[in-house]
Amino acid sequence: QIQMMLMKKKLVLFVTISAAASCAGCVFILATYLWLKLINQLHFKLIFILTVVDFLSSLVFIVGTHHGHFMESPRLEGYMCSSLNTLLHFLFLSSFMWTACIAHMFLQVIGYKNDRVERYYPFYHLLSWGVPLLIIVSLVINHHYVVGGECGSSKDS
Repeated sequence: QIQMMLMKKKLVLFVTISAAASCAGCVFILATYLWLKLINQLHFKLIFILTVVDFLSSLVFIVGTHHGHFMESPRLEGYMCSSLNTLLHFLFLSSFMWTACIAHMFLQVIGYKNDRVERYYPFYHLLSWGVPLLIIVSLVINHHYVVGGECGSSKDS
């Protein structure tokens, strides 16, 4: 039992340090882009948005790791846990879709010598926010996400 608690504390520490390092890296990238005013070119816009999504997912990791320490009610903790799980899943799917859009943009520019990729920008948003949202909504509708359910990692904290 004591060894299990020690292992859990080490895991929480590792996740916290990793997520904090990721947040710091994302803040550095975002600050650099804003400071150098690189946000007006499409490829920089896409990487900027991807960095924002990754920053948010790191924040959710930090909150998810420590939310059990602030919750008094097990029911409220269950809602918090399922909300964080749903949000994290959405952000991971969105990050994947933004990465695919960046790859598509580079394929168009480098592979096909298409310099008019700016027209894809609205479709990138639709794909990168819409597809993850549809997936999450369909999972919630089909009861694959239990709202207010048990949270495996935070029950023992």
